[in-house]
Amino acid sequence: MRSIAIALVAIIGFAMTACDDGLAGNKGSDPADDLTINPLEIIGGESIDESSLGNYTYTINLPAGEPYISRLLGWQWGIPSDDEFDFKWLFYNDGTIPIVHCCGWVQKNEYYRYLLCGNVLVTSFDGDIKVNYITIADSDASFTWNGTTYPRRDPDTSAYAVEPLRITNANKVLGTWQGADGTEYVFSNDSGLRIGSDQYGYLVATDTKILTLGPIVDGGKAGLCMYEFGVLGNKLKLKTSDGSTTILNRLE
Repeated sequence: MRSIAIALVAIIGFAMTACDDGLAGNKGSDPADDLTINPLEIIGGESIDESSLGNYTYTINLPAGEPYISRLLGWQWGIPSDDEFDFKWLFYNDGTIPIVHCCGWVQKNEYYRYLLCGNVLVTSFDGDIKVNYITIADSDASFTWNGTTYPRRDPDTSAYAVEPLRITNANKVLGTWQGADGTEYVFSNDSGLRIGSDQYGYLVATDTKILTLGPIVDGGKAGLCMYEFGVLGNKLKLKTSDGSTTILNRLE
């Protein structure tokens, strides 16, 4: 029994060390050579400037065949690193983006989220927004986004790996709301938002901020808008950066 206990301690210790090595790689015997890596910092390129959202526009191309989400779900995607740390990321069908560490440990955080509208991928890591076009290789062996190419790695066999997309991180705003002028805002659980007759995509970036992309029209231009929001009872308050405020009443 003693030998079994010692073996278990050794295995657990090795696993923890392996995971630590994914965050702080030993580059030499000198502790000063240790390198700390945050996988979130090596995903994609630059973050958007929230104070200049009006400067960002994207031409939306809706795929004629399979939607891009069906090609991304169900796989781990390698995160390139100059230091060769073996991090990967996933797209879950609940709208979150877990990080797979070098030891295989899956780091899931409800504030690591994504929005995919046609050929435009938006990510939010604790409110840090990155947006750019996504191109998936014809063979589905990799995709390119925000200046980086991510190779397809192992299959994702979790319960979150299959369609349809059913986000759960926006429960506060899900449903139909109406403004004083009669305009309806319909937040659906597939990250779609209809404002009047226009279709948008939306991302709940934090507990207090919603980012929208749209209007979504195949071949048309889509812009970004950030709202501060709050829900109190049957009312939803949306406030833009210029101070404009819209109060909506829940219909359902």
